[in-house]
Amino acid sequence: MTKLFTKLLEDTLNEFSYDAQLAGLKYRIINTVDGMQLAVRGYDCKQSVLLKSILEKMANFNVPEERFQIIKEKVSAFYFYFFFSTLISYIYSHRCRFAGNI
Repeated sequence: MTKLFTKLLEDTLNEFSYDAQLAGLKYRIINTVDGMQLAVRGYDCKQSVLLKSILEKMANFNVPEERFQIIKEKVSAFYFYFFFSTLISYIYSHRCRFAGNI
């Protein structure tokens, strides 16, 4: 769920982040084991302004249904392909053992 939330948040902040980049500011939203992490970098005097703006957007977070469906499908596809690529890697690495049991 955290990955879905962070992807939706990144999508919401997309146009906002362009202006921040032009001002020499950057931010990253990272999924962690415990939830998520927000990192802000750039000019010291403007970091607090950027952080406040991001936190306000997070507090008033609202995603249109169509954007939610699009991002949800992308996240679902990521997990689907991640699961199957891991499974295929496992099977490939153990193919001799599987072939010997047939």
